[in-house]
Amino acid sequence: MPRHLLTDLHLKNIKPDDTRKRLNDGDGLFLLLSVKGGAHAWRFSYTINGTRKTLSLGTYPDTGLALARRKADEARAQVAAGTDPSDARKAARADREKKKAAQQREAAGLPALGSFEDVAREWLQEVHSVKVSPDHAERTRIRLEQHVFPWLGKMALSAEWAELDLDGGMWTIPGHRMKRNLQGKTTGPDHLVPLSRQAVELLREPNLRRTHATAATGSVCARPI
Repeated sequence: MPRHLLTDLHLKNIKPDDTRKRLNDGDGLFLLLSVKGGAHAWRFSYTINGTRKTLSLGTYPDTGLALARRKADEARAQVAAGTDPSDARKAARADREKKKAAQQREAAGLPALGSFEDVAREWLQEVHSVKVSPDHAERTRIRLEQHVFPWLGKMALSAEWAELDLDGGMWTIPGHRMKRNLQGKTTGPDHLVPLSRQAVELLREPNLRRTHATAATGSVCARPI
């Protein structure tokens, strides 16, 4: 399919009263002309899985012809690989928002959402504190902060729970999850973290394990089941 049908001169010569609805650059890329004198909009039309879709690529003149073409080429490559550019954009946006929220929580001194510390603190407040005396609940909080959170607090509650050997008092972190270069992740040894007796004792707490189970399945409820 023909491409690069437009030139910069074509774009510069667009008049405010231009009656055309759009200018085609070929192979799905076109400039949607504003009928109200505002910024013109770049669009890329594509088909994936039998569905016709349109992707926004910015506005002219902020996004020039060359940049619009590069963005269209990136989208074409995604489609060729079986990836929907619209879905990829949404996923990237969600990832940025997730990272931003995590940074804000960290700056506020809060544990990451879904981490062991996050769930454990919810368990302390919602489950443990209503079953024991205030002094008992406070002792549990202190033990967690001293003996568990420094090592396990940031652990995401998912299949990572299987990395814990409570009988042996050891947390085995697979090499591929360590902060290493690619070769280190691929061939490097596992990282072993010894667990204190207090940490093992708390990790064996049945209600805390149930709290982990509901968190791992996506439930927002942290009460025992």
